[in-house]
Amino acid sequence: REEYSMHLVGNKPILSALSTIYIKATVSATESCVVVNPTSGTISFAFMQSDAEPDTINWNAGSWETANDEYIGRCLIGPGGVITLTAGGYQVWARLIKSPETVIDKIGDLIIY
Repeated sequence: REEYSMHLVGNKPILSALSTIYIKATVSATESCVVVNPTSGTISFAFMQSDAEPDTINWNAGSWETANDEYIGRCLIGPGGVITLTAGGYQVWARLIKSPETVIDKIGDLIIY
């Protein structure tokens, strides 16, 4: 069984609604204490304005990038992105589907002005 960890990347949880930017999450995966590559799985993101957990319709497609042996899931938000968020506060969730496992985690908060 693989173990997973996901964390929001960056120190900028406050963004303009006019910005188009990748929201990024580092994704760590290990199996028997050995680091494994999670990018064969599907990453997606949800941006929730309440304490509700994401439902099927809330997930937005993500993509992968790698940098310095780090695996980073990302979702392009804003005009021209996968989703355009209106002003308000959001809980950011990430979902990794890597058969047979699905890992869902709240990874941080985001404010759009």
